[in-house]
This record gives sequence, C-alpha cells and structure tokens, in this order.
Amino acid sequence: MNTKNIFIYFFIFALAISSVLPIPHQVLAESQTATVLGSSVNIRTGPGLSYPVKASAKYGETYEIIGLEGDWVNIKLKNGSDGWIAGWLVSKKTVVTNDSIGEVTSIATGLRVRSGPGTSFQIIGYFHNGEKAKALTQEGDWVKISYKGEIGWVYSKYITFHNSKTESTASKSGIVLASALNVREQPTTKSNVIGKLYKNEKVIIIDQQGDWYQIKYEQTKAFVHGDFLQTTENTTNPSSESNKTGVVTASALNVRDQGSLNGKVIDQIKKGTKVTILKEVNNWYQIQINQNQTGWVAEWYVDLQENESSSSAKTVTLLYNGTNLRNGPSTSYQVIARGNKGDQFDVIGEEGRWYKIKLTDGKEAYVAGWIVTTGNSEIDKTNEKNHPLQNKKIIIDPGHGGYDSGAIGVNGTLEKNLTLKTAKLVYNKLNAIGADVTLTRSDDTYISLNSRVYLSNRYNADAFISIHYDSSIYSSARGLTAYYYHSSRDKTLASTIHEELTRKTDLRDRGIRFGNFHVLRENYRPSALLELGFLSNPTEEWTVNTNVFQEQASQAIYNGLVKYFQ
Repeated sequence: MNTKNIFIYFFIFALAISSVLPIPHQVLAESQTATVLGSSVNIRTGPGLSYPVKASAKYGETYEIIGLEGDWVNIKLKNGSDGWIAGWLVSKKTVVTNDSIGEVTSIATGLRVRSGPGTSFQIIGYFHNGEKAKALTQEGDWVKISYKGEIGWVYSKYITFHNSKTESTASKSGIVLASALNVREQPTTKSNVIGKLYKNEKVIIIDQQGDWYQIKYEQTKAFVHGDFLQTTENTTNPSSESNKTGVVTASALNVRDQGSLNGKVIDQIKKGTKVTILKEVNNWYQIQINQNQTGWVAEWYVDLQENESSSSAKTVTLLYNGTNLRNGPSTSYQVIARGNKGDQFDVIGEEGRWYKIKLTDGKEAYVAGWIVTTGNSEIDKTNEKNHPLQNKKIIIDPGHGGYDSGAIGVNGTLEKNLTLKTAKLVYNKLNAIGADVTLTRSDDTYISLNSRVYLSNRYNADAFISIHYDSSIYSSARGLTAYYYHSSRDKTLASTIHEELTRKTDLRDRGIRFGNFHVLRENYRPSALLELGFLSNPTEEWTVNTNVFQEQASQAIYNGLVKYFQ
C-alpha cells in the first residue's frame, strides 16, 4: 500500500470514528452569566454529581457561562480555569454587551447598593443622594451600576437616568389581577404554559400583540392575556420629590414644623394612618398633612410601603436590662457600654448575627442580634404591667425534630433546625414581655404529635403556634401560608399573625387556608400552623436562613400575638 493510499485510509477511518463520538457540550452563542442562588454551592470538574468537587461558590457570586450540558452549567472561574455547577442552583441571564446603558443619579438618602438584583442580596454599600454612577444593565426593577470602583445593584425607583439606552424608561408595567395567570410561549391559549403568575405580582411589559402582552418572565420573554393585567406607564425618571407612602407605627406620632426633636409640634397622627412622604432628610420624613400644609415626622415611627426600604431594619430595641454593647461583632470584643430593656438605637450596619449601632453620644458599638428586636417594637411603647401578652399561656411548637427532619432544602437545609431557630427567637420575645410561654421542644428531639397537642390542652393554652417551612415538587413555589382548623376559634389567630408576617417580610402572600393537621384538629385551644417559606425554592431557602428574615418573622409572630390579644 503506497503512502497516498495510507493517508486516504486513515482519513476515512478518522471520519467514521468522529461520527460515533459523543457530541461535546453546547457552546453558547451569546455571552451569559450565572448568579449563584445557594449559600455554598459545589463547583465540580464535570457535569454531574459523580465528578469531584473542584471549588465552592457563595450566594450572589456571578460567573461567565462558557457552555451547557443537560442541567449543568460550565462556568469560567476567577483563576482562568473552568468548572461545572448545577443549573438549578444558579440564575442565568444574558450579558448586555454595551459598556453602559447611561448615567444615573441617586435621588434617595443612602440608597442601598446590593450584591444582586433583589432585597434578599447582601448590602455592599450606599449610593448617596445627588451622586452619579454608570448604569451597566437592568434586570426588572433593578439596575446594575459602577460606583466608586465597585459593581452593585440598586432599586430603579430611587435613581434618575441620563442618556439612558434602557428600554424600561418608556415601557409599561402590569399588575396581575387573576388569582393564577398562565404564562405562555406564544400569544394564544393553544400555546404551552411555561409558568404562572399570581395576584398582585408585577411584570414588565415589552410589547403588545392583539389582546396579549409580551412580558419579561424569568430569563426569557413570554405572553399573558391582557384581560388579566392592570397596566400602568413605568418610567425610571421620577422627580426628586418622592411619592413614597408609609404607615404610622407609633400610637400617637407628633408632626413637627422642622425635621428635629426641637421642632414645634403642629399635629398628631394616630397609629395605622397612611402618610405621603415628600422628602427624607437626616432620618426625618417631610409629609403632607393636608392640601396646604406639610410637616416632619421621625422616620423610625413610619413603615415604608415599598420593597427597597422595607428590606432591612432601621433600628433595634434591646430586650434585656444590662445588655452588653461591644466594640466589635463578637463576645470576645471589649464591652464599651451597657443598655437596658427598651433602649432603641439606629442600625448603621450588620456583620453576621451582630448589628452595628450608633449610641446616643455618637459613638459606634455592636450588639448581638439574638437579644434585640428590629424596627419599632411594641415592647418599648407599652407598659409591661398592662401588656396584652402579660401572663398569657402560649405554646410555641417547632415542627419536626430528631429523626423527623421535615422538609430538606435544595441546598441541604433541614426544616427541623430552622423551625427550632425561629421558635427560640419567638420564645425570647414573648418571655421578655412576661408571657407564660412554653416550647414543645427546645433541642433536636423527636416529639410526637399527640404530645404536642397534650401540652396545649393540658396547660389550657391561650394560643398554640406551630412553626413550619414548606416544600413543593415545583422549585418556583414560594411564599407564606397560615392554616386553621376551626373557623370560629382558630381563624382570627391565624389571620392576625399571617397579616403581620406578610407585612414584615418580603415573601409572597399565599393566604390563610383550612388545614386538616393533627396539631390543629385535635387541639381544643386556639391554634394556628404557619408555613414560613419554601425550602424547595433555592432563593427562598437562602432568604429564610438569613438572620434578617429570622428576626423579621419572629417579630411578626410576636406582633401578631399582641394584636390578637388586644
């Protein structure tokens, strides 16, 4: 066989072999990024759980996507190498190729800059009123900016665009009117349903085709029927005069003629009153009193009715006398001051489970998160001797325990551990005010359902609260649910606490429902079962594990009980 024939033979052989070799993983035509949703996610050497772990990624970290294979994403690591991460633990989005979509200016005092597009992401800095930054891209109501050498995300309601190239400056937004609205691939009822939206959810409308609206849905574009949306013009250029609204939380809030305690009291507003906020200066809000008059109120007695400002606490209130205030976020740091029960301080930062606070003399200190309440707690506004919870017999039931782990989160969270954490926080708040409170379990022990109900009936409880976290086969399921069994006896308790939970946290309201659960059905005392978010949803699993959410949820349960007994 001559040389030419040998060459032809090997060429044909190679071509035949290549036709049966496995097709390599998909190479993306578009530049995309993956943002990590789990708190600690493994990066592997290949696309599967059988491959060795190469590195670990933290929540909120973003990587460039260089390929896909099945449910796995091939990402480029910071050291230049690559690795594989599970697709269900990341949020994928197309990278905007423009270097900038315009310049933006902050119109809020201390606008929070976050590590990702949502209030569940960590605060990494502040974008101050009047300062400018470069806008890199936009995702829903959030804008990615470059500010003082750092990259982060801000809420679009509190910035103005200059020379903006973003489509949302002239787009519409919509509010879902239906209880459950089908999201489809194409503008027809014969098209595949790719998801659902629920009542009061907000969507960005891209285009309209007949009776159908094209919307942004997760990482793609989809269609919903226009009959089930209430549309409004959506501009990202609000005036510097804010149109935010708030609800008064103090029993009687003084309105002053200037933003200071030295200001003259010109009016008083009752608790629960909604106010229109015109301006914010040095922790004071200018509000509209009537058509011709404005005044100033302290911001710490007003709960803002918008996502960004409700995402974290403004103040903390001490639960115990003689509380140590330290010069660092650990018990190993020196005690520089002490506070007493009911003392309230402004929060200027958070480190782990510790709050950085500002003392009355202007100095800074740290206080442990588990011995304070956040926001305006009723603890410091009500005489303890006349407190509605004083001597009330309350049973707090942390669901599951021992060999019964309950739901297991996509990132490994055990429901039994989380319910105990929440229950202990609620216990501390109730105990501090003088309630006669009992935990059905105080450690990782299995307690039968009969034993839990026995405690409630035996002690003639005034209220029995069972704490749980939810799970679903659908990873998109999310939100809070409260259950009752007897309408006449239990429903008011469940609805009152649920109302506070939906007000205090950012989770979706799934409503109050009848629940045929043993701890409710066999209970002779007023009882409610709470589902505080879905561990099967990667984002919600991370959220409910945070100290901020735990404090919000436990405070909401406390607040709900106060209202119930009032």
